[in-house]
Amino acid sequence: MEWIVKNLDSMSVSLDGPPDIQNYQRPLASGKDSYGVVAENLKYMDEADFKYGLRSTITNHNVLQMKETVALFLESFHPQQIHFEPLFLCGRCLTSKVDARRPEPLFGNS
Repeated sequence: MEWIVKNLDSMSVSLDGPPDIQNYQRPLASGKDSYGVVAENLKYMDEADFKYGLRSTITNHNVLQMKETVALFLESFHPQQIHFEPLFLCGRCLTSKVDARRPEPLFGNS
């Protein structure tokens, strides 16, 4: 993170939502949770007054939580922009349960 802050002007960071969504949709390669790692890095960038945007992939698990996701992002971090993008059926999503076909909230919101 120190190198990034010193050598880049800005960057885009993928964060799909609150911990439950982020950890489900973007686990680390080890299978462990990723939210804490991403949040720690964002706080480092905020402390360094580094410019970044947040990019969220929208799936059937978080499409109904977009408003809450924006609120969380603005309360917790200082992004210059927030970008939502639909899931593209490629890569890890072909072998995981993450889908984009219809809204089915993962955690009880309806």
